[in-house]
Amino acid sequence: MLQNIRRRHLIWLVGAFSLAGVVVIVVGMLIVQHANQANAQPPETELQSLPTPSHIIPYQDITGLKQYELAHTAALNWSTDAALINASSRWPNLLSISKVGEPNDWSYHFYSPKLKRKLFVTVTSDSQVQIFQHPIPVSLAPDTFAINEPLIDSPVALATWLDHGGKSMLQNNPGLELIIQLRADRTLSTPAWLVVGLNSNSDTNYAQSVLIRATDGRVLP
Repeated sequence: MLQNIRRRHLIWLVGAFSLAGVVVIVVGMLIVQHANQANAQPPETELQSLPTPSHIIPYQDITGLKQYELAHTAALNWSTDAALINASSRWPNLLSISKVGEPNDWSYHFYSPKLKRKLFVTVTSDSQVQIFQHPIPVSLAPDTFAINEPLIDSPVALATWLDHGGKSMLQNNPGLELIIQLRADRTLSTPAWLVVGLNSNSDTNYAQSVLIRATDGRVLP
């Protein structure tokens, strides 16, 4: 059975990767495991403060927030009211800690209330921008957010995952898949990072997830 991943984190994964089908098997197992678990958010006073991560990600040039600038420019050229739904990236065959956060493609999903459509923007590791407009109008507007205040970037979120069980998981499961996503957290009205390591190659389908508030780096339940 999957371990150390909450139903709330599952919902994020479904939203991030339903189109690509990356975590279909994982999602099915998680639904069975967590179907009866409560999904209540504790008061903010119960949030646990996060110290500076002990791990340091050396790859600081290609990050979620830095590549966002290119994606945001492309989205505004598409529609001036474009708002960010989420930003995500994945490393499908991670072999060692030294590879965590290596330059990679980033995917950004935007929504335009005026057009009632979604735009998918990919920024490659060499900063090439690719866009795709979803052909079907959106009937239910998704949650969006603006990056208009300082947020922790993806290297800090990845380092936090390593500090919170990710290092041990990776050492014991080389070749796992690592997924990271930034999106709005409705319960906090603030963006948050979700980092998940998935080992779908073993009989246990082990997973390790960490949810981090992007405004101050606190680890959330």
